Amino acid sequence: MGDGGEEVTVVAPAGSALGAALVGALGARQWRVLDAPTLRPDRALLARRAVLLLEDDAGTPVMRVARAAPVLTCVCLGSARSARELHDLHRRGAVVLDQSVPLLALLTVLEHHLRAPPGPGPPDTAVARELERRHDEHVGLSRLTATEESVLALLTAGVDATQIGVHRHLSLNTVRTHIRSILSKLGVRSQLEAVAVARRSGHPPWLVEAQATFINSGEDAVRTRGGR
Repeated sequence: MGDGGEEVTVVAPAGSALGAALVGALGARQWRVLDAPTLRPDRALLARRAVLLLEDDAGTPVMRVARAAPVLTCVCLGSARSARELHDLHRRGAVVLDQSVPLLALLTVLEHHLRAPPGPGPPDTAVARELERRHDEHVGLSRLTATEESVLALLTAGVDATQIGVHRHLSLNTVRTHIRSILSKLGVRSQLEAVAVARRSGHPPWLVEAQATFINSGEDAVRTRGGR
């Protein structure tokens, strides 16, 4: 807990690494942080300035906000998996942010909104449309078969169709069939769009380890996850 500055409550699922990171980072920036990982996001808690994480580290939505709870002083974090809940919270006046963006960028925007005076203004139609799109994308991703998930993970890691065939012991025609099915289920027209959908989802399996480990093709990074 910081020694000075403005007060903020961080509510996160128990054991959340992102929650712990936000507590530490906000404290280092002179916020007086009240860490409340085990408290329910009830009326009393959200009446104060608060940051609420809707998902655990596996990307599963586990936090719910009571319909009667005021959220005008609340910044809610989630991904496409929480799009419906985020849409409702945004409609009620909460600020909603994508938790899958890099931490330093997230902190900058988070602090901006924490310091801004709360107001009940109308929901931002562009944000509402984006949340609806994220929900539809999540539904599309959930319809993929295990093999299609594997192919999309490799595409997201920068592996082309020929390399995917070698890696998965599939013919090029079979790989292309899987790719066409992925595009159809996601409602997109190109592999680039499909990769963008996967990355926007914020779901850990789609976060490319190659970006953190400097593996050029990403293929080895996928192999370390068991070849999915």
